[in-house]
Amino acid sequence: MQIAITPTCRVKIERLSKKSKTGYSSCLADITSFFKELPFDIALKSNRMIFRNEQFQISKFRIASSSTKDGKSSGYRAIILFDFVNKINTLIEFYPKFGPAAMTSLVPGWQKIIIPEYHQALQGKCIDFEHLSSPEV
Repeated sequence: MQIAITPTCRVKIERLSKKSKTGYSSCLADITSFFKELPFDIALKSNRMIFRNEQFQISKFRIASSSTKDGKSSGYRAIILFDFVNKINTLIEFYPKFGPAAMTSLVPGWQKIIIPEYHQALQGKCIDFEHLSSPEV
């Protein structure tokens, strides 16, 4: 399966990774290692699912921050869309749980924003995850 990222999410990660004083500088390396270690067949069957239909499943995952060493609960949240038809796994939302850029949960009505953005990205504006480079990886 191909791993991709929406343009909005890519920009958010790049901005976060530049904030070294806030402890977010390792977020790109943390995401990359998470995707390398994620067993997708198990991820699809996990209890992390927040939405599912015949075309795709959206799941929320915790990612530990290697810069804080506080574990997954104090790290990041990644929202991943598993597209069964096109066989693409897309990182559609990413946010830290604590710190100045923190979000406690998704905003109300997130489906109205995230799902159309995914469809737009799927039509040729999606960036393959391998193009995100990190000196730490």
